[in-house]
Amino acid sequence: NRADRKDWKVKLNVIQPGCIVSVGGDIPAIVLGVTITDGPNVRYQVAWWEGRTRNEEWMSEFEVKTREPELQVQIAFERAKR
Repeated sequence: NRADRKDWKVKLNVIQPGCIVSVGGDIPAIVLGVTITDGPNVRYQVAWWEGRTRNEEWMSEFEVKTREPELQVQIAFERAKR
C-alpha cells in the first residue's frame, strides 16, 4: 500500500477539462471533469451529441482519446514532508 510508505511520488498525465476528445472510436466529445482514484486510475466525465440528444458519462482513461496531446497536463502526488 502506497500510503504505508514513508516516501512516494506519483505522476499522471491527464486530459484537461474543456479539451475535445474522441470516444467510441471516432465520436467527438468534450471533457467535463477528471477523477483520480486508488491505483491510480483516471476517469473522465465526457459529453457528446448524438443527433439532438446530449449524452454525458464517466469513462475510463482507455475509452477516451485526446485529439490534442499537447494539452495534457501532468499532475503529481507526493507525500508531504513532516
